[in-house]
Amino acid sequence: MNRSPSQWQAALFPEVSTIHADLLAERTTTLRDLGARSARDAERLGYVCIRPERPRRQPALFVSIQDVPAFEAAAEAVADHRKERRRLEAERIERRRAEIARLLDPYPWLTEEERASLAKRIEATDARSITRESLERLLVPRRLVRALDGIAGVRLGVPDILVTGDVRFTAFGQDVAQHGVDLAKIEIDDELRPLLLMTDLASFRAEVTQRASAARSAAASALRQTIYARVAEASALIEETAALVDPESAAGIRRSLTESAVERFAKPGARALGRVLPALREMARDAIWSCRREMFRASRASHTGSWVPAGERKAPMLAYVTGVEYSVLGADFSAVLNRRIEMPRDLREAILGEPVDVAAGIADVLVAEAIDDERADIERTLDRVTHQIGRGDGVAGFDRAAVVTLLRNEFASKSFDAESLLTRVRSLVERLVKQAKETEAVQTLLTEANFARYADFFTTARSMERRLELIVGPTNSGKTYQALNALAEGASGIYLAPLRLLALEGQEELEKRGCATSFLTGEERDLREGATFWSSTIEMMDPNRVVDAAVIDEVQLLSDLDRGWAWSAAVVGAPARRIVMTGSPDCVPLVEDLARYLGEPLTVRHVERFNPLAVLESASDLDHVEPGTAVVCFSRRDVLGLKQHLEQRNRVSVIYGNLSPPVRREEARRFRTGETRVLVATDAIALGLNLPIRTVVFYSTWKFNGREEVRLTPSEIRQIGGRAGRYGKHDAGFVGALTHADLVAVRAAFEHPPDPLPIRAQVRPGLQHVLTMSEVLDSRNLGRLLDLFRRRIRFDAAQLVASVPDEMMELAALADATGMPLEDRFVFACAPVDTRNAFIMRSYQLWMAAFAEGRRSRLDRLPSKYERTTGESDPEAFYHSEVQVKLLTVYAWLAYRYPERFPELEECDRQRAILNRYIERTLRKRGRLRRCKQCGAAMPAMSNYALCDGCYRGRRRY
Repeated sequence: MNRSPSQWQAALFPEVSTIHADLLAERTTTLRDLGARSARDAERLGYVCIRPERPRRQPALFVSIQDVPAFEAAAEAVADHRKERRRLEAERIERRRAEIARLLDPYPWLTEEERASLAKRIEATDARSITRESLERLLVPRRLVRALDGIAGVRLGVPDILVTGDVRFTAFGQDVAQHGVDLAKIEIDDELRPLLLMTDLASFRAEVTQRASAARSAAASALRQTIYARVAEASALIEETAALVDPESAAGIRRSLTESAVERFAKPGARALGRVLPALREMARDAIWSCRREMFRASRASHTGSWVPAGERKAPMLAYVTGVEYSVLGADFSAVLNRRIEMPRDLREAILGEPVDVAAGIADVLVAEAIDDERADIERTLDRVTHQIGRGDGVAGFDRAAVVTLLRNEFASKSFDAESLLTRVRSLVERLVKQAKETEAVQTLLTEANFARYADFFTTARSMERRLELIVGPTNSGKTYQALNALAEGASGIYLAPLRLLALEGQEELEKRGCATSFLTGEERDLREGATFWSSTIEMMDPNRVVDAAVIDEVQLLSDLDRGWAWSAAVVGAPARRIVMTGSPDCVPLVEDLARYLGEPLTVRHVERFNPLAVLESASDLDHVEPGTAVVCFSRRDVLGLKQHLEQRNRVSVIYGNLSPPVRREEARRFRTGETRVLVATDAIALGLNLPIRTVVFYSTWKFNGREEVRLTPSEIRQIGGRAGRYGKHDAGFVGALTHADLVAVRAAFEHPPDPLPIRAQVRPGLQHVLTMSEVLDSRNLGRLLDLFRRRIRFDAAQLVASVPDEMMELAALADATGMPLEDRFVFACAPVDTRNAFIMRSYQLWMAAFAEGRRSRLDRLPSKYERTTGESDPEAFYHSEVQVKLLTVYAWLAYRYPERFPELEECDRQRAILNRYIERTLRKRGRLRRCKQCGAAMPAMSNYALCDGCYRGRRRY
């Protein structure tokens, strides 16, 4: 017959695939085997498609038209098989229904609904498992519910009948009813079962009623006997409790316990009845404990050496108070011991069950033993205290009175503790011994080693007749120019500058005046043959190189907490016949005081600013910065952010502390020559850099000092703002700020006369100081020596203050851990290391360890990216380049002092040059405009966020 593919599918599948699998396997094929692309192509080839039951798991099959008769025969066989299977299933169901009807016939009282429900339930189980007993297990609960309805005092408790009822009795003179929930149980035995299932319910109900009455009577009698026994026990417990307390409390306790007993006896259930006596016993113990505790407290609290029970009954303590007297170190002490000890079991039972005098006697013995143990412990402790004090008696200056005072305070304490006393005495003695030894050592240093006379450590300077000159004036007044002229008048001299850049400028200026000059810093050398003049950073002053004159620039830094020691050493110890100092007017009192201390003549000369300096009337606008402006801020992040913002309209140079001196010099050159028109800088420009600045604008008058945000001092504002109006470049200078509040602070700093600097000059120990202290103290621990110097050393001049920077203390601790000689430890502690940078500190520790082990320290290879990229798109690389320059500077500093152990000075200079060129290239690039991370909109350069305001407000909330 002619059929469509869909008809073949309905006729042949899935029966053929399940019954005639062999036929499918032999005479079917797939599209792939046919070489066809679709079912339509297969039909053109004479094949018919058979769709699978699960298309995702089985492929579609195709059969040839020639094999259709075979598949039709298979389909007819399947249809016949289905018919036969349905007929057999119908016969089986009919037989099962007949069996169920026979099972239910003996129970005519079943309703049609019940009969149908049971039949359906039986049909769901295996017919062979249905027996008379299993059927009755289904019928009994249904029949019982109907049979027990209305019978008082019984309830269903499958598979039994429970008998309930009230049992009345008299307890403590009151009538009480105890409701028995399950007084008795009636089992459905062989006599009751036929009455329940085979007959009407009247005879069954009568039999159950009769049995329930008999069971109730027997159970009530037994329960009543149990209750009376419990009542008797409870009564005896109440009377025993009342007998153990005072007469005034007995009546109240008896009444309280009786009421609780009656209330508990009335609660239904065997469990409640079983809890009567335990609960009553707990109440009785609590009552006895409370009364006994008050009795003991009232009778003993007023006596010395008394004791009272304390705490709760479940965690009882015995608190006692007694006085003790001892004689220690020739002084009498008395203390009050206030202790709590755990009660032993015998005392606890005595308080709850014995007369008061028996319990008190046991407690007296316990307290006496505790006091004896306490006294023995105190005596042992005092022996140890005496031994500890004996350790200090042999040390001169040991403060024995401080120990006696401590003992008196400890004995007078309300919570005297012998072990605590010993710990505190040991700590105090150790501290007093250390102080006494330190005091003795300091006295030796100040007298025998002449430490008090700081000036005498500079023997060369003291052997000369020096003449001091001080040139003071505001910025841009030519102080340094005049000082260099005076320096060039001699045959030899040294210029001591606060910065490397100023030292370079000093070398250039001296050579312009015809003086061959060498350049010297901690990490760089430019030694000219035959040179008799030196230009160096102030820390590099040689106290033994005699010259005709010395110039000390920015002498007001004498009072600087971090670097002031270098100016103190220069003023006191520079070996020159003529000392020319330059500084701000506020340093005059301090320098005059130092001159009086040294006994050397001082001439003070005041100079005036070449051109006027004015404070702007209104706050400046960052978007309208004029050429020749220097914007001053106080962090690297602000400097780079301002550069990015300002470069939208101007070419910008930057100067900040992290930049290496060569890069700073290059950035200053670009601004000086007009290659850039705006300068963004930190206070690094404050110390004498000669830049053609017309206007100084403060981005903020607050800066972070390493611990907190502080406002700039008026002196700092004047020093920075005075850079404006470079003489010869501008007729006047101007100072401003970005906010009105900062502008008010700037105006106040310039309008009011400067306050004089505090009369305080910082003094840091030199190597000779450290070696002398080490010999006197017999200690090679550099950290301890430096700490003693800054804590205990006092000089013969009040204006000289011992000071050791925290960074030096940190490096000294690391050096002490290596075990290298003391002289080398001191050198490593003086290195110019940025201790706040973890990368630099790790490398420096490795170098110290290698030095201590006698190994050479070599430099790692520099990544090639610093030679071939600008770094503009890699802020991390730019930051790392700055850190790497700092680290290389430290290596160079060490290489000049230990060339054998740090042999790669040339490689160090090469890497520094590469990194400096990389930083210069990066800084010359215009900053990319900051954009929102989400929408790409332009954002302020100084923004601290990754999203613009619109995206932040509209962001999804989760």
